Amino acid sequence: MTKFHRFILLKTICFLVLFIFTSHVYALFDSNVKKAKEFMQAGMYPQAIALLEKEITEEPTNAEAHFQFGICYINQGNYSGADERFASAVKLKPDYGYKIGKEFKTASDEALKKGNLSSASSLFDKAIIYDPSYKKQGYEFFMSLGDRSQSDH
Repeated sequence: MTKFHRFILLKTICFLVLFIFTSHVYALFDSNVKKAKEFMQAGMYPQAIALLEKEITEEPTNAEAHFQFGICYINQGNYSGADERFASAVKLKPDYGYKIGKEFKTASDEALKKGNLSSASSLFDKAIIYDPSYKKQGYEFFMSLGDRSQSDH
């Protein structure tokens, strides 16, 4: 075997070892987020939050963990906590803005269905901050708020 072939073989082995090691490390980090999502689907937000806090402590730059944490807070009605977590996620990965906007829009729609007009309005404003495309729907949204408030009288 020539020096060149040994070099290529050694380089390939090193690459494989590095690949296997890093994929296991990422799998460990993702497992906390994956388990947290399972808890969230079951409505077990405190358990999900505990896992996400652990994940963020171990890997503060995990944007997905911050994003999921924000979703937990939204579902618990902690909108300022959600905004804080979402801001961290979007700072780490700007692409999350549109996903965050959708989460605030969904929360706004839910508040509107429950008749909580002030929460619906402030949540919709947050949706616009994260996803400016919701501005197009803003007029219709605020008109529906006006219709609802007038029908209450």
